[in-house]
Amino acid sequence: SQELIAEFKRQKAYFLNREEIDKLSPVAFNSAMKVMNAEVIGKPAHVIAKMAGFEVPEDTSVLIAPLGDTVGLAEPLSLEILAPILAFYEVDSFVAGMEMCKRINIHGGLGHTVSIFSNDEAKIRQFALVMNAGRIVVNTPSSHGALGGTFNALQPSLTLACGPGGKNITTDNISARHLLS
Repeated sequence: SQELIAEFKRQKAYFLNREEIDKLSPVAFNSAMKVMNAEVIGKPAHVIAKMAGFEVPEDTSVLIAPLGDTVGLAEPLSLEILAPILAFYEVDSFVAGMEMCKRINIHGGLGHTVSIFSNDEAKIRQFALVMNAGRIVVNTPSSHGALGGTFNALQPSLTLACGPGGKNITTDNISARHLLS
């Protein structure tokens, strides 16, 4: 885990402390409405930090929030935010990691996309069997891999259906094919 943290820092990630997490949470997520705040979408990490009342280096790539084991509205940064903000969880085993992924998925990602980085076919299969996701990408960044085309054979699209888990009728990447009758 220390090796991973060191690599994140080498890539200009900034690890938030508890005070910064508490300042950033209401800026990034509207808990009353249960949605991300549009003001942070697409903004650089240093601009978002300034909006929350603290400074980070201008070349910061992403704000990382170590969140213990709390997921959901009690820890708003664990929810979907379309900005360079990542929740960071550490667990003791692969099984505990899968359980954490399931908990995160339940709070806003059912039927959407999950990603696993592994070369262990048995673990990949086990992960795929327990996750409620229409797209399970392997050794691929989930935000880019889910879009298809570049990293895999998924239909390229910016509209990603979530199947019954997300109350959609399909888990496909939506394309013109879906719009033709």
